[in-house]
Amino acid sequence: MNFQNKSIIINLVLFIIFFAAAAAATILIYTSLARTNTNLLKPFFPKTYFSVANPPSESLVGQIATLSGSVAWESRTSNIAVTITAPQKIQQGEELDTLANGKATIDFKNAVSISVDPNSQVGIIQTLPANLVFDQKQGLVTYTKEGDLPISVRTFDLLTNVDGSAIFSNDPKTFEVEVTVSSGSAKAAYDDLNYNTHVVTVEKGHRFLFNNNTKRGETLSL
Repeated sequence: MNFQNKSIIINLVLFIIFFAAAAAATILIYTSLARTNTNLLKPFFPKTYFSVANPPSESLVGQIATLSGSVAWESRTSNIAVTITAPQKIQQGEELDTLANGKATIDFKNAVSISVDPNSQVGIIQTLPANLVFDQKQGLVTYTKEGDLPISVRTFDLLTNVDGSAIFSNDPKTFEVEVTVSSGSAKAAYDDLNYNTHVVTVEKGHRFLFNNNTKRGETLSL
């Protein structure tokens, strides 16, 4: 290597070292100033409009219309369900649980009526008019569509769109799901073990059985 090439390499290394030192000094000074002036950090942390305490203003608010026996309600901001004894509102991000002798009905006006049997858990995932989504963790629950808004129910890894009335049963011990269509129809969607997506239409008078472990489903007549 000749003297000229060596000189170029040395100058390049010195430039990189100088640039890195200058960048580190700038960050150090900026961070120090940010401790006393929080406005400096605002461009790096865009304002978010999501609120854990408050659901989106467009979301529909439902009503726990009737209840009997032991019924519990879990708010958006708590992981602990509390016993309730009187009708009250329920909204996106909340959950309703029934114990061994508990029953309840939930109404979202002009959208869906939900009948919750004993030993059931229903999470209100989304109530935006674009699509109402419920997460049934366990139990026996009937969903009856009462308007034009899309109604979807998640039971483990099965997602079902209800266009009528359907009874959902799922057990977290066996991870089995049963969807019985009483009126109208339902579309059940799931991925198999090879990540292939399946969409099955279940008509009135039929039931769809799904095993969440094997990711297999079948439609049977009542």
